[in-house]
Amino acid sequence: MDKVAFQRSADRFFGGLLCGFYSLKKSRHLPKKDQVRDILIVRLWTLGESILTLPMIERLRKEFPNAKITILARNRNKEIFKHVDFVDDILLFERENFTNLAKLHQHYDIAIDTEPYLRISGLLTRFLGKAQVGFDHGLRGRLYGEKIAYNDQQHAVLTFCDLLRPLRIDYKPEKLTPLKVTDEVLKNCKNKLESLFGCELHEVRIIGIHAGTAESAKYRAWPKENFAKLIQKLIIRDKTIRVVLTGSKGEHQTNEEIMNMVEDKKHVFNLAGVLSFEEFISLFSYIDRFVSNDTGPMHLAAAQGCKTIGLFGPNLPLRFGPYGQTAIYHGDKLPCSPCINIHKGKFVKCKRIKNGCAECMRMIEVEEVDGRR
Repeated sequence: MDKVAFQRSADRFFGGLLCGFYSLKKSRHLPKKDQVRDILIVRLWTLGESILTLPMIERLRKEFPNAKITILARNRNKEIFKHVDFVDDILLFERENFTNLAKLHQHYDIAIDTEPYLRISGLLTRFLGKAQVGFDHGLRGRLYGEKIAYNDQQHAVLTFCDLLRPLRIDYKPEKLTPLKVTDEVLKNCKNKLESLFGCELHEVRIIGIHAGTAESAKYRAWPKENFAKLIQKLIIRDKTIRVVLTGSKGEHQTNEEIMNMVEDKKHVFNLAGVLSFEEFISLFSYIDRFVSNDTGPMHLAAAQGCKTIGLFGPNLPLRFGPYGQTAIYHGDKLPCSPCINIHKGKFVKCKRIKNGCAECMRMIEVEEVDGRR
């Protein structure tokens, strides 16, 4: 059993026992608006979904301008909340901080749980908040004073905003909230790119490609050879194009394998592990188009206003496509799709995998992606 599967099993078993215990105690009603001083937002997992919560949190700030807004996050996703100006504090749910968390029992006037199914997030919300709002799912639904049904027939951005309804806030954002970086970081990123390309940025068009995926379901990846064919088409058609392959240090090798399949490599650059997180945010200010698997950087590109094309199969773009942007999806042609339903904790082991890619991803043609300009 891998680490993620073990955590889910532990969450179901031990979390279920604690949910049963806590549900015996009655939850408090939401306070009046003028009585709210401290608000907690619980967001423990994934860079992508953290980005999708930002419009909801930003609206919360407008409705409660004098309240302190704190995010309960993990080391993996805390950087998202550091780069917006409407979050006051970040509290970490990490082992070294458990003692501090224990001292904050019912410290927050309202705690809002943005996780869709994990019991541990519901328990933390109940422990830390005097009043609670969360998604109604199984035993964890008993932990909240205000429960919201998870609407899986709309985009997650809108579903997160549904959590504001008990506060009498009706909000449907038109776009994502961009992350902020300083002018100095933007300049540093520009200088790095110009040094890499050997020319000024106004002389080239930059196409970004993200070929990696999260460890939870790596079969969401489009085949590497398809990325290579797409790159080849792009640089043959337009000699001013420079293709940058993005990713973490762990995705460096994947990018190298793609580059090795491209005939004309001098216009292709592997940025995996090269940029800081702030520089990665800045990168989207200079990219003409970003093509990505269903993963966090896709949402970051969309948030920064970059033209984004998301490639989907096991997951539904209706729920998790690049908000306000383009998604390509053929999973509806297969009886097994979607096999990922995050709000139910469903990650089915795909039986249609070939060379690490699900059949629904292999159905996406290079010409179709290339045609979305």
